[in-house]
Amino acid sequence: DHDKKTNQITIVTEDDMRLKAIEDAIISRMIKQGLDAKSLDFGKEQYASGNMIRKEISIKEGIDKEAAKKIVAKIKASGLKVQASMMDDQVRVQSKNIDDLQAVISLCKKEDFGQPLQYINMRN
Repeated sequence: DHDKKTNQITIVTEDDMRLKAIEDAIISRMIKQGLDAKSLDFGKEQYASGNMIRKEISIKEGIDKEAAKKIVAKIKASGLKVQASMMDDQVRVQSKNIDDLQAVISLCKKEDFGQPLQYINMRN
C-alpha cells in the first residue's frame, strides 16, 4: 500500500520470505526506472495479529539537514571558489566558473552521503 501524502509504502504479508521477495521486487523496479535504492528508508518489521508481518518503507525526498550540513562542509573544505548554502531540502552551490561547479559535482559523486544526489540547473 502506497500513501502519497506521507510518502510511505506499507507491506503486509504472511512470512519473512514473501516480505523479502516484495522488498527485492521494489528495489529492482526502482533500479529499472533509474532511481537509486538509497532513497528508501526501511523500517523495522512489526508482527501484527496472527502470522502477519508489517513493514513500513519511507521514501526520502530532498536532502535532510544532517546530510546537507555534511555536503556544505565538504564543499567548503575543498577550497574551491564556490558559495554553498542550504535551502529547504536542497544544497545550492554558486560560482562564476563552471569548472568549479563541475569539480563540486565530481567531489559529491565520490563521497557517500547516505542518500542519492541529483544535480540540476547549471547555467552559463
